[in-house]
Amino acid sequence: MTTAEQVIAVPSGPLLSHKTVVLLGRCFFGILLLAGWQWGADSFGSVFFAPPLAVLQRLWEMTASGEVFFDIWATLYVSAIGFVIAVASGLLMPFVLRLSPRLTEAVQPYIFWSQGVPKYALAPWLILWFGIGDVPKIVIVVTQTFYVIFYNVFAGIRAVDQRLISTARVMGASERVIAKEVIWKSLQPFFYAGMKIAAPHAVG
Repeated sequence: MTTAEQVIAVPSGPLLSHKTVVLLGRCFFGILLLAGWQWGADSFGSVFFAPPLAVLQRLWEMTASGEVFFDIWATLYVSAIGFVIAVASGLLMPFVLRLSPRLTEAVQPYIFWSQGVPKYALAPWLILWFGIGDVPKIVIVVTQTFYVIFYNVFAGIRAVDQRLISTARVMGASERVIAKEVIWKSLQPFFYAGMKIAAPHAVG
């Protein structure tokens, strides 16, 4: 190879790795969001959009005073309790319903109907029933996350290969063993996908 060819030669690989491109894209998108946020504050006023710097200043003040840690703990405490209740009930109910197809047909329409009720419209009733403590907040968290878990587990049970269940019964397995070893292990991807989707709703 001549000296001229050595100067002209360039590496054949990509100039930027995939992770670098993704990181730059995220940073660029974040800058666009901040710019749009600032534009909204300048155009419509702080009544509609608080300026980003004002928000950062307020967060710094809350952090310095310790107020933000109390608020975070209160939110996580309520979210965790509601999420655990929703996961437990959303996981248990489909297993109970699978034992009786008639019970499933009777209950399922009411579950679908109840999902359409606006959750925050129940807030006044919940406050009247339980006061203004943590219980109404926990109920809201449960209603926000239960349906995601329930539908995913319900779909997972429906997706289990019935031949596996029949084979287990022929081999003498009890319904408890079938539920634990066949159904539960088959629907785990549905369950964990439901938890991944439901978790942000518990905090929100």
